[in-house]
Amino acid sequence: MKKDILLLGSQSSSRQDLLRETGIPFISITHRSTELETVFAGDLEAYVIDIARHKMASLILPTADELGRDTIMVLTADSLVQHPASGQILGKPQDEADAARMLALARSSEMLIITGCCLYEYVWREGVWSLQRERVWANPTYVEFIVQENELAYYFARLPQAMYSAGAGIIEGFGANYLKSVRGSFSGGRGLPMFELRGALRDFGFKF
Repeated sequence: MKKDILLLGSQSSSRQDLLRETGIPFISITHRSTELETVFAGDLEAYVIDIARHKMASLILPTADELGRDTIMVLTADSLVQHPASGQILGKPQDEADAARMLALARSSEMLIITGCCLYEYVWREGVWSLQRERVWANPTYVEFIVQENELAYYFARLPQAMYSAGAGIIEGFGANYLKSVRGSFSGGRGLPMFELRGALRDFGFKF
């Protein structure tokens, strides 16, 4: 039986690591979307799903001949962090000072991480990919993530990827030293809720 391959519309190293760790074969492709194409209307879950949909719409998919298959499943995702006490939404930091500001907020209260996912199944018909099925969802994760001010330089030196992470937090690997508690999906807090993704792929008939 020929195994399926997930097309991942993301360059996120954390999402790619999660797929490798859980044994889901994938090919990474680049999206051409930015968060500037979406508007926040007060619902954070709807917002991250909207961003994931824009990423999906911006993908240029390989042809059926290039992939050697006429049915594919494609995933895009986006994560944002919110400081519930103030309502501030935190994306990727602009610089180290901005990252330090975000981590200071995290010291003051539990943080909310929302990851939105968009999974499409396409079928090749008459020379183009045609959408067959879709599933979109968002997972909330609440974390206490505390990097003391006097350890910021050490944290940034050990985890330079924090500059490319929403809220400047890395909760896995070395970053687990600063993770006090998690409520919700741990993998969702890393950028991809694997339990829900595996279930969605299974429902779509994905051959693991």
